[in-house]
Amino acid sequence: MKGWNHLSHSGIQKEIKKRLASYLISTELPLWVKSKAGLLTGHLDILLKVGDTLFVCDYKPDGLGDPKTTVLSSSFIQSIPQVAVYAKILKKEYGVKKVVCITFNHKNEAWIYHDSLLSDLETYMRSKGFSQYILWHGYI
Repeated sequence: MKGWNHLSHSGIQKEIKKRLASYLISTELPLWVKSKAGLLTGHLDILLKVGDTLFVCDYKPDGLGDPKTTVLSSSFIQSIPQVAVYAKILKKEYGVKKVVCITFNHKNEAWIYHDSLLSDLETYMRSKGFSQYILWHGYI
C-alpha cells in the first residue's frame, strides 16, 4: 500500500490497525490443530472480516520476484499453501463459510486466492514427482 515501503511486520500491523480498524479481527493470531499427522501450529499475520467473509492475510516483505526472469519469490510461493491451510482450518474447526486468502507485500503486489487452490496444487505437485513436499495433506 502507498507509503508502506520497507515496513516490518509490526509496522504493517500498525498501519492495518489505523487504516482498517473496523475490519480487523486480529494480528499475529495463533492457530493450531491436532490431527492424525500430529500438531500443526502457526499464526495468522492479519485476520480481517468484511461482511460475512474472513480474509486471511500474510505479509511478505520481499517482492513477487524478478519480472525480467519471471522467477518468483520463494517466500511468496511458500506462503500460498500455508495461508490456504489456515483458511481450511478456519472452515473445518470453526465453521467459517467464506474465507479469502491474500499474500501481499509493501509494493502493492498481492495474490488473492481461495483454499481450493490446494487441490490443484497437490495434483500438479504429484504429476511432477514432488509428492514428498505436500506437507499439508495429513492436517486438513
